[in-house]
Amino acid sequence: MIGYNIAIDLLAIMISVGGILFGIGYALNDFNLKKYGKEELIESLINGIIIGVLIISLSPSGIFYDIMQNSVISVSGNLSCGSMSNNYAICFAYNFLISPSYVKILSKYYPSLIDNSMGLLIPISGIYTILGLIASLKFSIGIVSITLSTLLRPILSIERDIIEMLTFINLSIYVQSVLLKFVDIVSLSVLLPVGMILRVFYFTRRLGSSILALTLALFMVFPMTYVLNATLISNYSVSSIKSITNQSVSKTDSFESLLISTESGNSIAGSSLVSFYSSSTNFVKYMNGFIQSIVDYLALLIVEVVFLPLLSIILTIISARELARIMGSEISFGRFDVF
Repeated sequence: MIGYNIAIDLLAIMISVGGILFGIGYALNDFNLKKYGKEELIESLINGIIIGVLIISLSPSGIFYDIMQNSVISVSGNLSCGSMSNNYAICFAYNFLISPSYVKILSKYYPSLIDNSMGLLIPISGIYTILGLIASLKFSIGIVSITLSTLLRPILSIERDIIEMLTFINLSIYVQSVLLKFVDIVSLSVLLPVGMILRVFYFTRRLGSSILALTLALFMVFPMTYVLNATLISNYSVSSIKSITNQSVSKTDSFESLLISTESGNSIAGSSLVSFYSSSTNFVKYMNGFIQSIVDYLALLIVEVVFLPLLSIILTIISARELARIMGSEISFGRFDVF
């Protein structure tokens, strides 16, 4: 690629410049010129080693690719990455987030996080709409009109909060997937050659080292943390929660049909009052149990989509900072430096 060629050409020029200055310093017996030429020559040689190691190691058959590929294959087997790069870790992380098909993790198949989240958001939104309709119905007992709005208001309030949280979770999943695609596109084609070029020159050497460290952390550490996250959460199944959701949609539809048929008669006869009260109470009790199951699973989704990615970011920041120190630079992430 042109960026790497430019970096190599500039490196050759700086090695020549360092050698020339070192030679002139000896010829003129100028201590400062000899010192600067020697230091620049050594730094240029170090740059050559760094650039060579990175180009070779990050090639499709390089050692870094092999390490990531073997790690991912041990967890998920062979992957079809399509238009994604040959970085198996990024490919796996992207599929783990928004793949339309199941993802293999340690010999078992799991839906992607977006499937889990949307699999809850859509039916719960439907249940919320139906319950809102039920709460708006009025029933007559003689001259007295009653509604179920007071009975259903707490359930509607909780479901509204659940829908808002699931919407946030969906947005978070898509943001993470876009970030992974961005890392996949710019890491080796833009950031890495820019870092190499900047590290060649004396005045931008620390900046170049920082960009190189950040690039390696984003391209290698960040996606590999998703492999770790998937391994940590691979001991559960979501089939039961989907079954409960489908059953709740069915019960809500049945209860709505019962109430609408009752309301169409304009009044509740005394003989059916007990049955009406019993059906309403049983339905509310069932919905309370359903919401408890949803809240439990929602907590797990929050761990998967918010807490573990936050841990991934922290690990990436720590890696970038330590890699920068190895290359003779410093990266500050503000309050994240506490890690």
